[in-house]
Amino acid sequence: MRMPQAASLTMVVLAGFTPAFGMYIAYEGEVFPEDDGWTVTGNPQDPSRYTRSISDGIFTIHATADGVATVYYERERPLTSNNIFYEWRSRTSNNDGASLISLSLMRPSFWSQIILGWRADQATAYFYQEAGIVSAWTQVSLTPGEFHTFRVESNGALHTLYIDGVERLSDELQAPTGLNGLVKFGFLKTHDNIPTESDWDYIRVGEVPEPCTLLLIGLGVACAKRPRRPRQKNGPGSFVDGWIVMVETGRSDAETSARKPSGIRKESAR
Repeated sequence: MRMPQAASLTMVVLAGFTPAFGMYIAYEGEVFPEDDGWTVTGNPQDPSRYTRSISDGIFTIHATADGVATVYYERERPLTSNNIFYEWRSRTSNNDGASLISLSLMRPSFWSQIILGWRADQATAYFYQEAGIVSAWTQVSLTPGEFHTFRVESNGALHTLYIDGVERLSDELQAPTGLNGLVKFGFLKTHDNIPTESDWDYIRVGEVPEPCTLLLIGLGVACAKRPRRPRQKNGPGSFVDGWIVMVETGRSDAETSARKPSGIRKESAR
């Protein structure tokens, strides 16, 4: 049996004993959010405030210069694993508004939350161990005009934020298993100087694959990409809620520090 065939057979056999990892949300920007199971809240679409469009798999909120646009979309799903990832790719066109996302872990008497907002050149993130109590926060500079990839991973109660592949913040919240996960995303227009656009490529929530599953995926990719050597003539062949305005880039350092809650930990950008 050739090596690729043997490896493929091994993958099939092992896959039968590997727990499947699931997706809770997979919004790919191909349709408007309400056509993909999301509930619309905030200001209704109004040409004097904002319009929306979809182009090449990108969902865009177009806010007018002086329209006080606040719109967001929410979706709730039960979580059945302690190893969850939330990942999205987005950008904001300038600093006159902020794209927003809120990730909440809810039980009837207690809930934790992660809130992120990003303008063109800066992202701000807050972790809430319980409602209204900020336990950790950070601000990260962004390159304007580019899409940025945000990802939160849970390992039990420990939640870690990555921006463009770099770890930025980590804190213990609630372990996800048995809780409802509420995801909200949208846009808030905070200044009335110029129009602002909020672009969304995708939003995905799912279970982090177990190491065995990742190994099988990597093995399959390696086998698929391995070149086949020609056989030798006389030799053998051989052959990877509420929204809270958290972006304060328009304020002075004194104003900002005066508004920040005391007794919380800030982790500087790395």
